[in-house]
Amino acid sequence: MVYALFYLPLPSERPLLAETHHFDDSKVLTPVVRSNLMEKLCTPGSDLHQTCGWATRVISARDISSAMLSAVPYNLNAQAMDATIDLIKGVFARGINIKEIYIDTIGQPATYQKKLERIFPAIKITVAKKADSLYPCVSAASVCAKVTRDAALEVCYESYSEGDMAAEGGAVAQEEEDGDELSNWYGRRVTAEVF
Repeated sequence: MVYALFYLPLPSERPLLAETHHFDDSKVLTPVVRSNLMEKLCTPGSDLHQTCGWATRVISARDISSAMLSAVPYNLNAQAMDATIDLIKGVFARGINIKEIYIDTIGQPATYQKKLERIFPAIKITVAKKADSLYPCVSAASVCAKVTRDAALEVCYESYSEGDMAAEGGAVAQEEEDGDELSNWYGRRVTAEVF
């Protein structure tokens, strides 16, 4: 799972993100569009690079599963909330003056918002369902998370395709010989490990 945070000056949100660069809910953007937006964020001298900041936190499937199966279970929603809180604390630690926080909900919006308001009492906090389609800053965070996830999965894919598939035995080798695309194998494998 990949969690992302995105920050920028309040007056820049709509004109820069929505109107100039057309950030939207990452699920409605193609991978190419998401990658192009991320490239602009990472290109020194671009308006996005000069104005905005972002951070991600990746939690592996192994870590998620072991936490959920521990003697004192640490459920996925709690892990997601804690990852988000850690990301926010990291931005404060850099000296960034945060005035407002917008978050796509995990579970009930009111419960999550109250928890965040206890931790960050001086900040205006909005937790909403489908926030990634309502607030351009959440859309941008969603893009950062998806592009980071795609890059991480590409590394996993390369790792499996270079050696682990052969170690898996005849079933995978037979699928390849029969003409099934490697991406089909990859999709099945990732789904099994992530969920």
